[in-house]
Amino acid sequence: LGWYLHFHLDRSIRQGQVIDFLRALLGHLDGPIIVVWDRLAAHRSRLLRQWLARCRRLHLEYLPGYAPELNPNEYGWAYLKGNPLANYCPQDVEHLHDRVQQAARVVADQQSLLRSFVHATHLPIRFSL
Repeated sequence: LGWYLHFHLDRSIRQGQVIDFLRALLGHLDGPIIVVWDRLAAHRSRLLRQWLARCRRLHLEYLPGYAPELNPNEYGWAYLKGNPLANYCPQDVEHLHDRVQQAARVVADQQSLLRSFVHATHLPIRFSL
């Protein structure tokens, strides 16, 4: 189980960046991969659908239109804001970015914590060992 965060401070995410991310994910993980994500326009683009048609190992599942209670990322963000980032007052956005990245790396190494974010959704997801 992993938590991969990348910030785009100066622009929104485009379909090409989504495909680049998925390519990197395929290079990083073996076997079939299921990606569960929101309905961002870049996640549903025609270019992405065409690329996915050629990619047998990757399957996408979309969350409902607005359902933060079903999104494990929401629980991850809530944990970050309420724990390692609580009462943190950055000097500027760059310091905030660095601190969030640092805290997220620590969380990404804690399998039981990551699993708790998924379990909090009450989705019927099982983890294989």
